[in-house]
Amino acid sequence: SFKAIQKAYAGDYSLLISNMDTLSLRFAHPEASKGLCMNIDLIVIDEIHLFRGIYGSHCQMALKRLRLMKHVWKKRHENPSMSFSDI
Repeated sequence: SFKAIQKAYAGDYSLLISNMDTLSLRFAHPEASKGLCMNIDLIVIDEIHLFRGIYGSHCQMALKRLRLMKHVWKKRHENPSMSFSDI
C-alpha cells in the first residue's frame, strides 16, 4: 500500500533488506534518500553472488555513494545552515 511505502521512506527502520537495483532506484527520490541515510545502520543485499564485472563495479560505487550520502545527511541534520561546500 502507499502508506507502507511512505513509512518505509520515512526512515523509521535501522535495517534494510533489498537488492541493488531497488536500492539504486531509491537514490532518485529525495524522500527515499533521506530515509536511507538518516536511520539505516545495516543493509542486507540480496543476490550478492551476481556482483561481478561491470555490474559488481556499479554496485560498489552505489554503496560508496550511499555512505557519502549518509555522511552528508548526518552533517546537514546536525547543522541545517551548513552549506554543502563546508561538508
